[in-house]
Amino acid sequence: MSYKVIKSIAAEIGSFSKFEESSIYLLGGADVIQSENEFSKWDTHNIWKKFLYTEQYPETRGYLWFDILLWYPQNNNFLMRTIYNAFKLSNQKEIFIKIQEIIQKKIATNSIETIANFILTKVPPDKRKAVILFKSKEYGREMLEWSCTDDIIFLKLDIGNVKSLLNQLCLQLNIPYDSFEDYSIGKIERYLRILHSISNWVSYIFLPIPTVFPVTSGLAFAIDDKTVTQEDYQKIVTELNSKSFVIDQLVEYSVRKTIFSYSTKTAISTIMSRNLSHNIGSHILINIEKNTKSDNKLLNDLKYFTSYLRTRMDFLALIATSWPSWSLPTRFLQDLMFNFFQQMPLLQYIGASE
Repeated sequence: MSYKVIKSIAAEIGSFSKFEESSIYLLGGADVIQSENEFSKWDTHNIWKKFLYTEQYPETRGYLWFDILLWYPQNNNFLMRTIYNAFKLSNQKEIFIKIQEIIQKKIATNSIETIANFILTKVPPDKRKAVILFKSKEYGREMLEWSCTDDIIFLKLDIGNVKSLLNQLCLQLNIPYDSFEDYSIGKIERYLRILHSISNWVSYIFLPIPTVFPVTSGLAFAIDDKTVTQEDYQKIVTELNSKSFVIDQLVEYSVRKTIFSYSTKTAISTIMSRNLSHNIGSHILINIEKNTKSDNKLLNDLKYFTSYLRTRMDFLALIATSWPSWSLPTRFLQDLMFNFFQQMPLLQYIGASE
């Protein structure tokens, strides 16, 4: 992974510290569905603009809409943004937004599954390819003569025969058809019916980001132009693939950062657990057991010690299970030392022989 690439992108964003917190900073706005006008206000707009638009499809020509699916390793899920062209959608804009909202709700409730999700999560990295779905019947007849290439699969969207479409997809990806569980076929069919109901689009280009990881990010573009040739599609995919290493490196950076964070958390909690077992168990508790009957003052002090023990265990659980970026504002004398000096069993036995 090239750290220089990360630094150059962070410099263009204008805040390396914010970028370093998470690759989530690549996305803008809280809404999943946004207009190109909202997209233009992202801090990272210039980066995405350079990456998304191609020689065949420059910004001035424009997509009908495009989807960004960014893998978020911190929770092993996808962050998604759908950016639509309000001018091209024209009077269909409100319908488009409603359909996209339905898609998002159904994805959230796991009642549909997209082909994108299948390819990004279940297809081995070395077998992933770009997939182009065609909706138009006129375009579809011409496209039937197109041969799939090493990096592109051309499929005609026939919602009346989804099993055949998925079978063709598996053949081209060189994976067994039973990769689609029975329940997934129904979920994918529901998704394709919803996608098909969106008017205007002619082809839907899905591009998985090449990577060695089992899960990856992806991009999808809806085009309303019937004049785009097979050669044009090949050029679009080739150009996008040539620039996609940037996203791959950003995700890899995020993965490595996540692994390092969890490794650090595991090491810290392991040391603290061993420390609790040895110091509290081997030194203090064993001496409390021996001396409780003969030391009345020790009995009175136990309430302070048990309170300390409870908060110590809560603190250890916090470190072991929460996201590893903790901060606890504390007053040194009042919050730390005063309570510490109340722990007479701790002070008396912490140095005692085992």
